[in-house]
Amino acid sequence: ADIQRQNPRPKLALHKTPDAADAAAAFMRELNSGNLRHYGQAQLDGAAAIVRRREIGKGFGFGLPADGGDVSPLEAAALALRQYDHQPKARRGARFIAA
Repeated sequence: ADIQRQNPRPKLALHKTPDAADAAAAFMRELNSGNLRHYGQAQLDGAAAIVRRREIGKGFGFGLPADGGDVSPLEAAALALRQYDHQPKARRGARFIAA
């Protein structure tokens, strides 16, 4: 992938299903508290318009409606927020990629 050819090579953060549930909860908490905003991103707007709550164990994640669609921009935003929140404060603002 092109990302692997970048110099310096970015450190990739791999996430599992429980991470996605934590990310969705944190994303919604920050959104509902007014701490999170975005401005005019069509793919994120589209994902937010169709997303449904998907139960994951004792938590939840972002799921698709019965007729399908793409909520990956919303999942990516939530995972990026989670990754940022888990960075040491000294590293915040440094570049990272959540995958």
